[in-house]
Amino acid sequence: MAAVAPGSYGLLHVRDDEEPGHENDVRVLKLVRGMVTHHTETLLSPYMPTVEDPCTG
Repeated sequence: MAAVAPGSYGLLHVRDDEEPGHENDVRVLKLVRGMVTHHTETLLSPYMPTVEDPCTG
């Protein structure tokens, strides 16, 4: 989609607990000037305990 709309921009916040190495991170996909890059959202990561309490079983 980035190639179709090179003037578009935006952020998408995603939590994927199955992404190796990022199980406890909130990730940001940034679209700017036709390029999509991946980043860790430092204000919401680590997800547990920043956003949610760890499960206590």
